[in-house]
Amino acid sequence: MEVRESRSEYKGRRLKLLSDCACNLAEIAKYEAFARRSDAYQTETRIGHASDISHIRHLTFDTFDWRRYPAENNPAGEARAWIEAALPLPVADYHRGAVACLYFYSPGRGRGKTHLAAAVAHVAAAYPRSVYFCNEMAWIDRYWSVDLETKRDMTHAAGERAWLTVIDDLGQRENPPASLRNAWYAIFDPRWLKRGWTIITSNWTPDDLLARGTISEATHSRLVQMTGGVIVQFHSGDYRLERHDETDL
Repeated sequence: MEVRESRSEYKGRRLKLLSDCACNLAEIAKYEAFARRSDAYQTETRIGHASDISHIRHLTFDTFDWRRYPAENNPAGEARAWIEAALPLPVADYHRGAVACLYFYSPGRGRGKTHLAAAVAHVAAAYPRSVYFCNEMAWIDRYWSVDLETKRDMTHAAGERAWLTVIDDLGQRENPPASLRNAWYAIFDPRWLKRGWTIITSNWTPDDLLARGTISEATHSRLVQMTGGVIVQFHSGDYRLERHDETDL
């Protein structure tokens, strides 16, 4: 312990105080670390453990049937190249390198968009990088049912905390209430500002999402810059109908 002068005075004299001893400082540090872990746990509990991707563990690059796509336009190759370029970097660069947002698009269902997005998420999580994976409709149902604090936690986790945020099947809700468009903006704006790595899967292009009222003009503008104006198209048939006897996403 050390004798230290305080900034306070009493009757014209500078007060002197004993500093904390090393053992007490160590106990304080342990308590603060515990408090941080407790706060993080409570936040994860409120947002529904969105970073847990165990429910899609079977959707990997190894189980993705890349042979269903033309060699010159194979989304699996594009996805692999994107995540390999992104992994060493904390954020994207709008002027060079991989785009900040990989946009998986197909007007039809069962093309493998969710499967490939999940495969990329598993690679990122194993690196390890923090991943936020959510399906639009499930996320909306959760968002409507929670209190204001949890709503803020959900948008913060997806918008700012995650290294990679995946929003699956965006655009299912046409002309949603303004509060929901604001929620998407609250996610996309910080990801645009921090150049955060993002994957979107959708049956609609960014222009379609704007026309459908799913996102606002401000969100659309940010999304276009994040994607570099490029979308990854899935040219194939519906594999669920082709292999209707198998259970898959």
